[in-house]
Amino acid sequence: MSLKGDLNHNGLILEAIQEILRLERSWNFALRTQDVFPKLEALSKSCKDVVDGIVNSHERLSCLLDHIYENLLFSGTCQSVPESQLNALSFVIHYRTGNELSLGLVVGYLLEASGIDCEFVAYQDSLLLLVTIDGEGGYLIEPTSGQQSWFATEHQPDPSEFEEFDLEHLISMHTSRQKMEFIEENNYTSAYCCVSSLIAKRPDDPYQRRDRGFILEQLDCAHLATEDFNFFVEQCPDDPVVDIVKMQLDELSTVPHTYH
Repeated sequence: MSLKGDLNHNGLILEAIQEILRLERSWNFALRTQDVFPKLEALSKSCKDVVDGIVNSHERLSCLLDHIYENLLFSGTCQSVPESQLNALSFVIHYRTGNELSLGLVVGYLLEASGIDCEFVAYQDSLLLLVTIDGEGGYLIEPTSGQQSWFATEHQPDPSEFEEFDLEHLISMHTSRQKMEFIEENNYTSAYCCVSSLIAKRPDDPYQRRDRGFILEQLDCAHLATEDFNFFVEQCPDDPVVDIVKMQLDELSTVPHTYH
């Protein structure tokens, strides 16, 4: 564990949060980043004040997690909240609840801001925060509850079992989930904003093109949807869903063009 005295403004997780909030503005027109970042800074200051003067790595992490989950009351929720909101970082920062991805990003930032290096990893089908203590072992932290699992260095999991995320992967993973939540909620306009940002970075991704085709179909843009579906069929002829896409193409061939 690296103990840093100042807020790590160049941390990977902070960069991901900044970019994800910028992308959120494309579908959340009420978002004012000038309101969100001061709240995030206030949370980080609260965390840094709590661990100020604590040198022992284990005590520092334990104290900080207690503060985040018991005093600041970060947690998952059992209430009926749309998944698209639970995935939105602005919602997490304002209301301190979310899913494992959005909470993992915000809690990970609070750890880094308090001088604790952490990584966002996938391990055994779960998204977790990994804090390594040099020469001793590490903690795996479940983001919605703060539950910790300790492993000693001699019993640490095989590194191949961890999937680590770079900046681009973190952003695309979050945006892809946001897109799917909007589709589940039939909010196709917002879903289109998400898939457009994904395709802007990878214009030839056949799966994003397929998803955009579906969204465009729901938005009555049959001609544009047809182009995306055709691209998917050409690029992925052996995909298990290609026959379904071909059926959609047959249906779209009978729909009059709608011009927007």
